[in-house]
Amino acid sequence: MLTKLRPFIFLFFINVIFFLPLFYPNLKIIITPEYGGGDELLFHYPIKFAYQQTLHQNKFLFWLKNTGAGYPIFAIQEINFFDPINILTLKFLPFVYAINTQLFVYFLILLLSSYFLARTYNLNKILSCLFSISLTYSFFVTSNIIHLSHISSMVYVPLILALSIRALKISSTKYWLLFLSSVFLQFISGHIQYFIYGFIIVLLVQTINLFLKRNKLRDIFDKSILNILLIYIV
Repeated sequence: MLTKLRPFIFLFFINVIFFLPLFYPNLKIIITPEYGGGDELLFHYPIKFAYQQTLHQNKFLFWLKNTGAGYPIFAIQEINFFDPINILTLKFLPFVYAINTQLFVYFLILLLSSYFLARTYNLNKILSCLFSISLTYSFFVTSNIIHLSHISSMVYVPLILALSIRALKISSTKYWLLFLSSVFLQFISGHIQYFIYGFIIVLLVQTINLFLKRNKLRDIFDKSILNILLIYIV
């Protein structure tokens, strides 16, 4: 049992090391040197803080008259209004701890889902961990770290792809239910564009698999696609 859990424990501690400076020795919150302070500092954090205040009153913040954007709060994708992780952390943790914990959880989901995808393509545990770490801490992901709505949707893409492959390959009700649940979570968790990206990726991969299903090229495709991705990411 412990042997099976070792990769997950390893990835968990990698994530702890990566985000530990946000919590220890001093509590910090990520702010990037964007011109004028950036959307996260000037817009998203304040609205999330207001959202947290209403959650503490056991209410949902559907509208806020003091914002300049004029949109209903639940319609602003950057606020992660329906995201369960966002709701739970804002509800039960102080604001800065909540934001930092969200980042930790999102990256952990991406680590584990990327590992699961690599194992779905029959990579061994070491290569799967390498792929997972390379993807999770790649420039594209870390450069979006201040845009939580991007991260919160992005992390489900590898999981959705892996579950779709397993669901079609094994034809198990369990995988279909997990696939549908993951798609739903991605849809409500953040930016809609990543939901569309995930759909396109799944559709493209499954279409290629369909054409290669009865061809020897299928084995080549299964083993090479993650290798190519790994090369590009590294």
